[in-house]
Amino acid sequence: MFSNPYRYLFILALTLYSYFNTWFSGVFDVYRVSFSQLDVLLGLFLITFLIWECNRGIHLVLGKIIIKKMHPLLVQFLVSIFLVGVICFSVVEILGHFIIHTDPMQFNLATRLAFLYGYRINLFLYSINTILFFFTQYRTEKMEAELLRTANAQAELQLIRSQINPHFLFNNLNVLSSLVLTGNEDANQFIEEFAEVYRYILRFHSQDLVEVRKELEFARHYLFLLEKRFAEGLEVTINIPEQYYDYYLVPVAMQMLIENATKHNIISEKKPLKIEIHVLINPVRMVLTNNLQRKSIREESGKIGLKNIDERFRLITGRGLMVFEGNNSFTVEIPLIELHSNEFINH
Repeated sequence: MFSNPYRYLFILALTLYSYFNTWFSGVFDVYRVSFSQLDVLLGLFLITFLIWECNRGIHLVLGKIIIKKMHPLLVQFLVSIFLVGVICFSVVEILGHFIIHTDPMQFNLATRLAFLYGYRINLFLYSINTILFFFTQYRTEKMEAELLRTANAQAELQLIRSQINPHFLFNNLNVLSSLVLTGNEDANQFIEEFAEVYRYILRFHSQDLVEVRKELEFARHYLFLLEKRFAEGLEVTINIPEQYYDYYLVPVAMQMLIENATKHNIISEKKPLKIEIHVLINPVRMVLTNNLQRKSIREESGKIGLKNIDERFRLITGRGLMVFEGNNSFTVEIPLIELHSNEFINH
């Protein structure tokens, strides 16, 4: 509010309103103010102008400072209380001694009236600013919630298109498993791992967030399928300490990142694809790095998966994916979220 481009018109309008309100209330007669009407109007304008501009400076300086257990608006208001007193005293001092040359009794009266007016105006301005702040925050959060619902709907649609029918698939997997030779343990295990991957996607794809421990368990099932497909050509190392298992991330994020690496790189026994997954702190994030060995003919990609993950992370935390491509490596960083952290609450 304080940086509004039309603030000078508001300052003038507020000054005139306060002046006429004071005049109609008979304040000048009750207190026997001997100043001219022009002097009073000038004093009101200077106090209003300086309080507004002072609050604008406070907002610019302290607006991004976070003090635990104290709202930024409360911090700014407390600072403004001290500065308003300085402003009111200074304006009366300048007008009383250098322009109006008033006597001490009238000077003391003018000081008290200036303090009364200054703190009333400051409280009024902060009341309006607080209302606008929370209204804007409410509208922003409502818009972000709508965008998140849209992103989830797009993700669900993408999954539905590739799912066939859940019951049909599971029923046929059971039939296939019963037809496989009893002694063929690898085939049975492959079917079981595939069923676990599919079951996880059906269960968690509609949720906003999922625990790292559950995502890791899912990733291991998914990696079993990839290892059977690529044999010795795929090497995946996961190094995530247990202290981060209670953090959260977007469901199926690890699978999409791993799939992205296997989709765009050569994978063979002579040129293995090496994927490393670990955690970095400040801020806490999960990092996936793979050696870069691009396919000469790239597969067609709509980039829906990575784009969707990025949008959902940005809506929830304000931070999206970080992608770094070097000469020999490709790295993607995604935020890990601690639900009781200030970062998640503020966003």
